Amino acid sequence: MTVSNFFFFFFLTTSHLLACELDKKHDFISLSGPVTSLLVEFDLLQDKQLKGISTFHPISFKGIEEKKIAGGVLLSQKAFKDYQNLVLYFDQSAELKKVLSRYPGEKKLITTRGINPFQVFEQSLTELRPYLVGCEERILKLQKQVSEIKEKLFKHPGWSEQIIFFLGHIKTERFPNLIILNDLFVKFWIEQKKLKTYPSELEYVVWSKKILDAMPAGTQFVGVHEADEFVLNSVTKSRWNVGAKGALIPGLSQIYFMRDFTQKFVYEKK
Repeated sequence: MTVSNFFFFFFLTTSHLLACELDKKHDFISLSGPVTSLLVEFDLLQDKQLKGISTFHPISFKGIEEKKIAGGVLLSQKAFKDYQNLVLYFDQSAELKKVLSRYPGEKKLITTRGINPFQVFEQSLTELRPYLVGCEERILKLQKQVSEIKEKLFKHPGWSEQIIFFLGHIKTERFPNLIILNDLFVKFWIEQKKLKTYPSELEYVVWSKKILDAMPAGTQFVGVHEADEFVLNSVTKSRWNVGAKGALIPGLSQIYFMRDFTQKFVYEKK
């Protein structure tokens, strides 16, 4: 074997050993948005041990159509057939937990309600990490990146005007029915006193015209929706629509959303 051939062979073998992959002793299904976001981040959607992903998650299924799993509480038992040492991730849902309890495999519940995106990220990574092989360098790099984003968000001065975030697109003359309050990224900004918004202790609320009409002058109204990439559009001087992939998925994708929104929204309004 020549020296050049030796190094080529060494590169092929070591690159395989260093590849980030899922533990081959298990099969995996992700019905959890935060976990799917991590699988995307670590380039694991094509991993052979990943057998299913919820169609509710905003990812591209091109080339992995066979991994689509439709349904939540209506999930078919066929989705769990013939898997070895199945590990199944799912997001907080009393109904889904009850349904899944009848099925085989190890269930990993990801709590998403009432906690901020950084807490969801830490929890989902903790639950997935023991089943990742050769991923430690990428995990540490991601943790550093998330820590840097969090630090910048802590340093962000916040907004002097009130901002109300709606679930869905804002039309010129009409707001979506629900306001996002003590959940997702809004909860984080409220906790950090970066944001003043609609007065309610609820996670989501159907808005009152009387309360909206009484909001201070300069209040900004922002509709949040899913999109293939980050996009911010002005509907009127005080009405906006913002979209991003995973904008409404707790955890990592929403951390990226907060980073982009704090940068772009301030820029657009200058």
